[in-house]
Amino acid sequence: NIFVLEAMRDGLKSNDWIIIDNGRVSINAKDDGIQSDKGHIIINGGTVEVTSFDEGIYASYDPLLEGDNTIKPYIIINGGDITITTTAESAHGIRTGDDITINGGNISIITNGLKSDGMKTEGKITLNGGTANIKAFAKCMDYGTLIDNGNVVTCH
Repeated sequence: NIFVLEAMRDGLKSNDWIIIDNGRVSINAKDDGIQSDKGHIIINGGTVEVTSFDEGIYASYDPLLEGDNTIKPYIIINGGDITITTTAESAHGIRTGDDITINGGNISIITNGLKSDGMKTEGKITLNGGTANIKAFAKCMDYGTLIDNGNVVTCH
């Protein structure tokens, strides 16, 4: 179990990757909730609660800015109960430059900023299973490509 009661910056941050296998992760952050700079984030179950000012869950590497096109940041959710609330003007619930894949789990995302999306990627969002309820001030999902293999997302 990981509890971050009040992070002055990012709540949980890694240079390469973050994998959550069950347990409970509760983050309250003044910047990003969960962030991987140059890799990926995988959630395989458990309870994940993120309240953040900026991005909720963020695989942040940008090859155009950093110059290494071999790094492809991605986010995979295979299960779990995930609750994300963001408040900044351009804060997104789940964000990456490459792919987001939802294979299972129960996801709830609330974004409050004027330019905030529930899920955002320049790449692909693949929805295979689970449920995602998104209440976004701007777009429910902003993506390059959507592959919807089931009625996973409900937008409010």
